[in-house]
Amino acid sequence: MKLPLRFAAVGLFCLAPLALHAASSATTLLQSMDKTHYSAHVVARISQYAPPLKGKTEHALVSVDSVELLLERPDRFRFVLRPGQKDELTFVAQAGIARWRDKASGTTGKATTDQVVDPLALIALGTAGELKRYSSLGELNPGKSSPLRGARLDPRVFGSDVERATAWFGNDQPVGYGFEMSDGSRIYLAIASYKPNVQTKPGDFEL
Repeated sequence: MKLPLRFAAVGLFCLAPLALHAASSATTLLQSMDKTHYSAHVVARISQYAPPLKGKTEHALVSVDSVELLLERPDRFRFVLRPGQKDELTFVAQAGIARWRDKASGTTGKATTDQVVDPLALIALGTAGELKRYSSLGELNPGKSSPLRGARLDPRVFGSDVERATAWFGNDQPVGYGFEMSDGSRIYLAIASYKPNVQTKPGDFEL
């Protein structure tokens, strides 16, 4: 079983810029940040939507949760779902091993990272400057009157649960990511705070 949200977002988060320049396209900026960001601290809100019922097109909202993420290339991350809550769930990974703790039940677990993390996330975390090698990129323009612009990413990664990812920017700032999954479900991440190239220490990636 993959971790909650399949960690599709984890790898793509490292591509999100903190400050953008209007002269560049969203896809160009994603590629630029892919080359220059080695770590990041992210605060976000995650909404999960169920696959539509048979014959329907609407995706019912399943849950909305806060999340904090600290990552460092090539293979370290700390992902906390519902931080500070009674049902907080924490995942950490480094050197190919992932560990997790469920605060509500007190249970812990351990597995190799590739068993529980989406392949797309592993590739994005472990490589730099190779975004176009692992996904097709396309520019999105919702219209002249919209303050948003975005980039569509179609993964070319074997075994990934992500069929399509969309990165959105508003006022030259990253505002969110959308993910369409292979089972028909959807995930949206609304970014509240993103700090690139932050200092980390080994203890950050331990339970």
